[in-house]
Amino acid sequence: MKTVAYSITKSKTKEKQKGIGYVAEDTLFISSISSKTGNSFIKAFEDISKYCFKKEDGSYSGNYEYWAELELKDDKDRITTKEIPIHYYIWFKELD
Repeated sequence: MKTVAYSITKSKTKEKQKGIGYVAEDTLFISSISSKTGNSFIKAFEDISKYCFKKEDGSYSGNYEYWAELELKDDKDRITTKEIPIHYYIWFKELD
């Protein structure tokens, strides 16, 4: 497991999060706090080497996308499921 400094920006909302995380087995792990509940959780960005590439300064960056499944309730209380893409710009660098 490698310790990294990271910066992640959610593309549509421009929410930015910075901190210390970990890379293990091609997955970037960061701690986060839910904006709705205030609870903390660990967020995992899997297969990070498919999305982030090494730069000349030794850092990694790239665009990460995954599909989230949302349950939506209409005015007649019917629940439908919709998949939407979530886009992030990720930068991280290994710490010595």
